Amino acid sequence: MNAFFAPAIALMNRLKYPAKFSLIGLLLLLPLAFSLNQYLRQINKDIDFASKEQVGLEYNQPVLTLLQHIQQHAALATIYLGGQTEYQDELEAKQAEIDLDIQAVDKVDARLGKTLGATEYWEDFKTSWSRLRVNFYELSAERSIDGHDVLVDEILDLITVVGNNSNLILDPRIESYYLMDTLITRLPMRTQFLSQIRNYSLVITT
Repeated sequence: MNAFFAPAIALMNRLKYPAKFSLIGLLLLLPLAFSLNQYLRQINKDIDFASKEQVGLEYNQPVLTLLQHIQQHAALATIYLGGQTEYQDELEAKQAEIDLDIQAVDKVDARLGKTLGATEYWEDFKTSWSRLRVNFYELSAERSIDGHDVLVDEILDLITVVGNNSNLILDPRIESYYLMDTLITRLPMRTQFLSQIRNYSLVITT
């Protein structure tokens, strides 16, 4: 054991006291500096992770509003196409809200869409929405429901892609994971399930 430390002891014996204190201080600081460096690297990783989450939330916020309005439009369309044409004003007002939603998502997609790999999914939705609007008054209530289901599925795909690519559903903190999973996966799917039940019930009763 003494032989192992002999070179270090010899070096210390050759040094004057100020140099000895400096060397000892340096040796004590090295582990601290290493630990601090590791800590800062982890903080930077956490900041980067959180930044990506913020990007995902910013993108999905107007998308979730759009989802709600599409589901409401589906119900109004079912009623209108079932013969209750007095709902036309409400239907057109809802379409105007959706147009505003699309403008809002267009803006956020222009900034974040490529980063999140979302633009292709967003363009698919807009194509489907345009097709539905053009052919809307020629549809039966049942065909309208099918068309709206396609729109909702495309929105859910978009929300999922954004969630995956922004770490929203990869959060290592268990409470945050369940919150995000509920917000971007479970809750939208459940609202769509209830929306489908409502729409088919409207077909039966109109």
